[in-house]
Amino acid sequence: MIDHRKQISSLLQNEFSKRRLDNPKYSMRDFSREVGISIGHLSEVLRGKHSFSARLAQQVSERLNLNKGDSDMLELSAAYGAARSIQTKKCIQTNLKKTKNAITYSQLRSETIRSISDWLHLGILEYVKTNQKSSTTSEIAKAFETSDQIIDGCLRRLKMAGLLKKSGRQWTQVHKDIAIDSKVPSVEIQNYHKSILKKASEALSTQNVSNREFQSLVLPVNPEDLTKAKAMIADFVRTFDSTFSKSSDTKNIYAINVQLFSLTN
Repeated sequence: MIDHRKQISSLLQNEFSKRRLDNPKYSMRDFSREVGISIGHLSEVLRGKHSFSARLAQQVSERLNLNKGDSDMLELSAAYGAARSIQTKKCIQTNLKKTKNAITYSQLRSETIRSISDWLHLGILEYVKTNQKSSTTSEIAKAFETSDQIIDGCLRRLKMAGLLKKSGRQWTQVHKDIAIDSKVPSVEIQNYHKSILKKASEALSTQNVSNREFQSLVLPVNPEDLTKAKAMIADFVRTFDSTFSKSSDTKNIYAINVQLFSLTN
């Protein structure tokens, strides 16, 4: 059995949190107008007391401009709740599982990137993912050698972004991985890269050579080959990630940065 109401509630709560992150004055009444249903109905849905019809789920998906994965999840959950036969429910349940497996990346919108555009927020996400039994505020602060106050602020922003949730004293990750929306303004991406490059510079001076690796290569590149070069770098990063990010028993979080830029005009 699938708790389709809980899935719909969770998805809508994440969407509301994202909008609150962009505009702290954004209210539940604003959200109900955007969704296109009464605030009373919305409140019941968010509490898991009511669901959507399949038709309403499609309308809500369009009004919120959900990505394909979230749109499919919302509409299939609503269809599951409306289905009467066991066979139909099993068919929808299979499709829901496929959709869940396909949604491994939470696309970060520009307002989310704006609030967490530094290495520490992404480092916390990776730490929480691999240390679910030791992810209290104090334990995270100790791992990153910073104060509880700073970590607490980061955790609250990540929670508002719909990327973390709290269970008791422990923090857990909502999504397996995250990706940056291609529509995010370049200034937000630049802020992140500046922060991670600053951290790399500090590591070069403070970390033992046995715990880090720095490589650099200067070479001539034909501008016509840049597309191919970028594709090779992207393939390398994906391979590196899939090979080493499966560790589930380590508290050590690393960063790998790859830059390709022109030294001449």
